[in-house]
Amino acid sequence: MATSKKGLVLLNMGGPNDLTEVELFLKNMFNDKHILSIPSPKIRKFVAGTITTLRVEKAQEIYRELGGKSPLVSYTNKLIKALEDKLDDFVVVSAMRYTPPFASDAIKELQKHDLSHLYVVPLYPQHSTTTTASSIEDFVEQMDIHHFDVTTTIISSFYKNEHLNQGITDY
Repeated sequence: MATSKKGLVLLNMGGPNDLTEVELFLKNMFNDKHILSIPSPKIRKFVAGTITTLRVEKAQEIYRELGGKSPLVSYTNKLIKALEDKLDDFVVVSAMRYTPPFASDAIKELQKHDLSHLYVVPLYPQHSTTTTASSIEDFVEQMDIHHFDVTTTIISSFYKNEHLNQGITDY
């Protein structure tokens, strides 16, 4: 009898995977109600569109200097690989808030497995509504939309774990 695996989702804000995604990144970020707390979605969309239009070229210049993309997704992918190498009984995926892979992508991948438990870890170094809360809320909402029902533990303050911090210090 095959044992079911556990799932581990690493949440982060994401970043453009190439220069063509800079506009998507900015648009999604400024449409987030936690970033621009404008009550009206229509007005927030208008303001987000204006900010995006004004910033996209400058942001592309900055990402061009970084090699044409944000390093965040590739760093996260390296972390996933390292975790997969150590955690045989886990399926490890990422869910970025503003660029692919989105929460819906992560959930579709996780649904391919018979998971006994899901752990969700926001990778932000502090708690903030504009980062941690926004990413958790988005992931939970997507779980509901995709009818993904698995026992879930959200570890929203990993950075407070003494063992983790000691491991980083010892490294």
